[in-house]
Amino acid sequence: MSMGAEVFKKAQCITCHAGDAYTNNRIMRAQDIGTEPARAKAFRRTQHLMGEPEFYSPDTPVPLPPDAKAVKVPTNGIDAEQIKLGFGHEPTAGGYKVKGLIGLRWSAPYLHDGGVAVGPNVSQAGVPATLMKGIRPDPYNSLKAMIDRKLRQQVLEANLQDKRMRDTHVTGQGHEFWVDESSGFTPEQQDALVHYLLNLKMK
Repeated sequence: MSMGAEVFKKAQCITCHAGDAYTNNRIMRAQDIGTEPARAKAFRRTQHLMGEPEFYSPDTPVPLPPDAKAVKVPTNGIDAEQIKLGFGHEPTAGGYKVKGLIGLRWSAPYLHDGGVAVGPNVSQAGVPATLMKGIRPDPYNSLKAMIDRKLRQQVLEANLQDKRMRDTHVTGQGHEFWVDESSGFTPEQQDALVHYLLNLKMK
């Protein structure tokens, strides 16, 4: 675990995946992480439906009386840009919240589109070769595809060749923070990082 923790820091994963649950709880711009953008702007049409947040005053009885009084909800300290990113409201293109890393052993496939999936055999790359065939994605191999550009390329190609994946915007693209030999890491360091991620617990 110690080598994995060192690689986690050296690869700068901790820049976003920090804190007790390994997330900074921020919404990142979709274009900054390069993931499939369709879901990031899924709520864009709600922009013209939004108004100032209001709620009934705390002393309002239930059932609500006809003259129930609404009060403004304080928004001091809430980052307006984060709200726009979360709903994909203009002028942003939307974003994705930084995922906490607790429970990765049970949450494959990865990324917000669920596109990074690899089976127990690394030749089973992509959603068409795993979930679409009733094969559960392997957490170790799927996490490896998150940080190994060659394995990820196999995932991308498999997903993009399947019309069902294209139609539903499941690509497995983006989050290109590589921990592989091309980035100066050894296979042992890569393996240590994957095992470290699979065994994280709340701080």
